[in-house]
Amino acid sequence: MADVMVQKTQEWLNNKYGDKPGFIPLDLSEEAGIVGRTGWTTIYALLGALQLELGLNETGTNFGPSTQRLFNEMFEDGIKPPIDETAVCGRYGGIYGIIQGALWCKGYPAVYGAITEHFDYATQVGVSWMRDDAGIDPGSTVTLNVMKALLSMNQYKLVWKGSSKIQTIQRTLNRNYEDYIGLSPCDGLYGREMNKAMIMVLQAIEGYTPEEANGNFGSGTKSRLHMLFIPHVVNLEATYLFRSALCCNGYDVELGYDWGNDVEIATFDFQSDMLLNTNGAADTDTWMALMISRGNIDRPSNGCDTRFEITSERLRILKNEGYSVVGRYLTGGSFKELRVGEAERITDGGMSLFPIFQESGANMAYFTPERGKTDALNSSKAARKLGMPKGTIIYFAVDTDPLDYQIEDYILPYFRALHESFDTDYKIGVYGTRNTCTQVCDNGYALTSFVSDMSYGFSGNMGFKIPENWNLDQFYELSTSETGWDFDLDKTTYSGRYPVVDNIQHRNYIQPAIPEVEPETPSILSFIEDIRTLETLYKQYYDANLASINGIPLLPNMLVIAMTNFLRSQEYNDWTWFFTTGSIIDSGFVSDIQENHSDIWEHMYNYIKENTEEFPRLDITDGETGLIDLSHFGATLEAYLGTGFFPSFWASWGGDLATGMSDTTINYKNRNEPDYEIYAGKTLQEIADATVGKATLLCNYTDFCTDFDAYKISCYIEEEIKNSTAETLNFHLLSDALMWYYSSGQYRNRFVWFFNELGLETQTTLGTLKAEIYERMNGAREKAILLPLKGNTPTQEVNAACCDSFANYIYKMINQ
Repeated sequence: MADVMVQKTQEWLNNKYGDKPGFIPLDLSEEAGIVGRTGWTTIYALLGALQLELGLNETGTNFGPSTQRLFNEMFEDGIKPPIDETAVCGRYGGIYGIIQGALWCKGYPAVYGAITEHFDYATQVGVSWMRDDAGIDPGSTVTLNVMKALLSMNQYKLVWKGSSKIQTIQRTLNRNYEDYIGLSPCDGLYGREMNKAMIMVLQAIEGYTPEEANGNFGSGTKSRLHMLFIPHVVNLEATYLFRSALCCNGYDVELGYDWGNDVEIATFDFQSDMLLNTNGAADTDTWMALMISRGNIDRPSNGCDTRFEITSERLRILKNEGYSVVGRYLTGGSFKELRVGEAERITDGGMSLFPIFQESGANMAYFTPERGKTDALNSSKAARKLGMPKGTIIYFAVDTDPLDYQIEDYILPYFRALHESFDTDYKIGVYGTRNTCTQVCDNGYALTSFVSDMSYGFSGNMGFKIPENWNLDQFYELSTSETGWDFDLDKTTYSGRYPVVDNIQHRNYIQPAIPEVEPETPSILSFIEDIRTLETLYKQYYDANLASINGIPLLPNMLVIAMTNFLRSQEYNDWTWFFTTGSIIDSGFVSDIQENHSDIWEHMYNYIKENTEEFPRLDITDGETGLIDLSHFGATLEAYLGTGFFPSFWASWGGDLATGMSDTTINYKNRNEPDYEIYAGKTLQEIADATVGKATLLCNYTDFCTDFDAYKISCYIEEEIKNSTAETLNFHLLSDALMWYYSSGQYRNRFVWFFNELGLETQTTLGTLKAEIYERMNGAREKAILLPLKGNTPTQEVNAACCDSFANYIYKMINQ
């Protein structure tokens, strides 16, 4: 929201300094969007004005050494109010105006209505309030540090999501260590500037001078930590800082100067959370872990991650150095990603690995729901290709420092889509800052975290506890210049909370051969005219024999059922099919066709007759490579359109898969018997793979073509019926549907229609497809009726293996 006094400050700056060399006037057009709004543009303008007032010929955006020197020379004791507030301010009027404008930009009062260029009482009150909020003596003198604070974007009031306890720490440090840290923000947020200030305070306690303390946690700072081994060493200032650091890291302790039970318990908790030595004392590793997220980079590590291939020699080096776990990339190009055979080399060589998926870099625009869906598919494909076993956690990288609004707008929608589309054979992990990992996991989109604590300057690693569910903690990049090796790596602690990959399991699915279409096999198009004639004949039959009995005229949906009923009449006609379709065979109509329309009967008979070993029923073709069992088609279509008690997929792929389970049970049981030699020495899964889809067995390619065609045609018919009116009743609905489906090439997508039936997208992962099939086949009714009836009550192992084989068969047909 625009502020009128900020606007007046901006206008005053342009009016007073706009024509002076070195000053860049503010763009106060509507398009610029800064009118009345505090931001760096206005702060830089105020700073530039001060630099001109101090006598600098060139202005800049830093309150640098020259600006500080000139300020101290002009105001050795700071800027103080004149004795006579109403007197003309002379040469200092511009500086007083800068103070007034800066106060308004910071949310403190001066003289309302105008920049008066007086250091009057109202301006003095604003300075006093700001000093008080910063934690120092609330006088009205504008010292160098106060002026630097005014001409910054630092806040000294509690902001949204700020902590009053953190603000108390900030004010205390400013009050006690101003010579070291100046006036750091007092906004209640633990950020970069506060982190640097706390390190400078630690350096002050260690005995460094203000000139020596620089806020970098280097070897010198580390070397003096032994002097602060609290409680074995008594140091009140260090104790207050240590308590403050625990608070900043999310641990609930009171602020104070004594070492009590509360801080010892919190220290134990922190050390336990970070997998440090749990002694309850402020040792070197604990101090460093509290002050910088990466902690002590020299501490031992049991894990690492790298973009380099783990060759036999590199494996030997890693094991000799004590590493037991290594992270490698699933994708990313030939240099970065796991090579063929590398995963086996790692696990066979006595190490474990964890897979990382990263194709994002640091571009926030990458993280969209659409990309989440794509990455769900690509990651599982790569994992399966490389032999990652079921249950493997794949860590998806957010290799940047997103703020809360970016996590909300980009990261969470990406992970939500990833989670919804993810392969159920695998688990999701997240790599990122503490804040990123915590939010993704708290929303249920990832199981565990791989924390990028190495990026200790990231805001998402400051003021946040390490996630409770962390599994991997990356804390230092070890370069070739340090090791002399020919590869670099990141040191990573593995917590052991969640498993890593210790064995590789390649799923070598071999699809049963697809039968060739014999040249003499007729096309289904050659039967459509017969079906069209049958539709006409049934309408005549119904009107003559059934209309008066049923008391209703024939409707198109009734006519379609009559046709499917006729097609299944010779094979699918026992009580189970009554419960499946809701209809009994209309033997009267079948007899009428046999007796009075023998040409049609003879043309169709070999394709709808009862199937026996001596006289097998013949298949027809879709005109290309598909094979269709016309009688099976009729039964399946009727189940989809009918009112049967059983779920319609029982008459379709569900029933066929159940028979595949029965065949698999037989083949596995007899694998070492004569006539079953092809199954000898094979695992149950391999036998299921060879059984489900095999042309000569009960669950075969022809069944699949028939089932999926029937489903799609049922959808077409239902849509036509829904949209029909009394004037548009179609009594050739089945023949028209067949003509639409087989003359327009719809059958070429028959395996896609299966995904539609399950309510899945075509880009669904293999694991998700497998899980959906298994769930459908193992409902309460399926276990009670379908599997005993059609599947010969398969064992759980046979059941799962056949669902796996069926999913692989479908997936291969879609992706070949």
